[in-house]
Amino acid sequence: MSGFSATEPLFMSFYTLFKTEVAADQVWLEYSTNNGGSWSKVMPSGSSINFYNNTTDNVWEGFSNGGVGTWIPVLNDVVGLGGNSKVKFRFVFSSNGTIENDGFGIDDFKINLAVGNKELFNGATSLSIQPNPTSGLVNITFGNYNKGDYQVDIVNMNGQMVSNHVMSIGSDFETKTINLEGIEAGVYFVRIVNGETLTTQKLIIK
Repeated sequence: MSGFSATEPLFMSFYTLFKTEVAADQVWLEYSTNNGGSWSKVMPSGSSINFYNNTTDNVWEGFSNGGVGTWIPVLNDVVGLGGNSKVKFRFVFSSNGTIENDGFGIDDFKINLAVGNKELFNGATSLSIQPNPTSGLVNITFGNYNKGDYQVDIVNMNGQMVSNHVMSIGSDFETKTINLEGIEAGVYFVRIVNGETLTTQKLIIK
């Protein structure tokens, strides 16, 4: 990190895909500024995208929301590390010995100077639904969607719409929050339409 100045705004970006056991298997990111002599957890910033899906414990756990084979983008500010020549990062995986799932994958890890989110993820469209499963509030992050209004429907397994919302997207990466309290537990689909595109993702309400 010595190639950056201490005042330069930096972003960390990578892709992840994971399938682990909730609460029993957890992953988090740590950094060291003394070449690995001591470590601290990297915490999400106000502009982070998909940085930990369990925001109470600040870890990744369960199944990544993109589904089987779909890598999801992760973005977070990097603060106070520029100008340091002894910075290291590591992913920590904590697991027990019972249920075995596929694990946790990381790809294309980068530290960048501050640029637009569209450039960081090469213009690829992404949709993040967190937390999933949920028992109430859910955050929907639109990545590189065309600006405009989107119809967001929550549909049950019988094709019946149980909740609908209109969301206006005005930036490259934007997060909207909806409240699903009172909806019966089960498997649902989040359907997003704007007249040009149709996107569907599974959502579990517990």
